[in-house]
Amino acid sequence: LINYIIDTSIFNETNLHRKGFGFTPNAISKISKLYNYIEIGVPVLVEGPTATSKTISIEVACQLSNRKLIKINCCSENNPFYLINNFLYDQNSLKGISMAPGQFVDAYKNGHTILLDQIDLANQECLQFIAKALDSKVLSIDIPGKPFEEIKMHENFRLVATMNSINNHYTNKRQSIDTKVLS
Repeated sequence: LINYIIDTSIFNETNLHRKGFGFTPNAISKISKLYNYIEIGVPVLVEGPTATSKTISIEVACQLSNRKLIKINCCSENNPFYLINNFLYDQNSLKGISMAPGQFVDAYKNGHTILLDQIDLANQECLQFIAKALDSKVLSIDIPGKPFEEIKMHENFRLVATMNSINNHYTNKRQSIDTKVLS
């Protein structure tokens, strides 16, 4: 792996706009590793107990690398349609809403970093959709009433996900993530 050197003097609350976040040696080490993986394009899964700064560490690493971070909170109701589309209020539409590309499509197409927060809450259909998009590097979108669309993965697209440890108190609604998705 390529190791990017980070000037650790920038790890402070003023520079990174993170009030109350303690930049301990352990936190700096974790953020540096995340930064390196994000820079070289390795998808990252951050696993750990609840409330251990997984999400904020990713936010700080993206801030350091000047990457736009798009966050999706995963849940069992998420499905590929949710990742592909976004419904917007539209006063000019007869229905009052219009459809725009979803957050996953935006990040995939425009080279942003996507954070799938609590990925272990996502349903299997959603996880398989994401795995296929990463493997093929093409996002195939087939929505009834719209033309079939294929979107190539932008070279700067990055994927980061978080999940709580499997052995903690909050595992009752969590999905086990199969090895194909994890790879």
